[in-house]
Amino acid sequence: INAEYMGKINKIQCAVNSHAIEESKLNIEKALLIIEKIVGKQHKYYGDCLASLGYGHFVNSDYDQASECFKQCKNIFEGVYGLEHIALAETYHYLGLCFYQSKIKEASIEYLSMAFQERKRVYGEKDQRTQSVSYTHLRAHETGRNLVCRLLLEKKKKSKSSFF
Repeated sequence: INAEYMGKINKIQCAVNSHAIEESKLNIEKALLIIEKIVGKQHKYYGDCLASLGYGHFVNSDYDQASECFKQCKNIFEGVYGLEHIALAETYHYLGLCFYQSKIKEASIEYLSMAFQERKRVYGEKDQRTQSVSYTHLRAHETGRNLVCRLLLEKKKKSKSSFF
């Protein structure tokens, strides 16, 4: 794929990422045809373009279309990269979110777990997106800027009570 085609594809992906899916759908389909003609449907560029289309459908709440795009991406990326690549983790992540939004709990949990495991495999323990958090931290709620978790709230309450 030469620079001219890549420039067109990048413009299309930018349009999708800026939520202009309706205006860019025809162009995305043209880009997919160009990529298919030049390198085939099993190439990473084809998968990348499908992922952009899927993301566009996702942000426009069309979860069925988004999941179809991401399923195709999954198959392409597994063939191109094998089973260990960040593109797969992101694809699993969006599949999980699509299923979550569509109220398909089991599939959502399965794909989000796969995304988590893939990120751990690719990035190891240093990846902050996959760090474990205690349930106590997730139950936090107070609107003040500095109070972001239940533990801080409890600490604040204890410090106030120690002055009286």
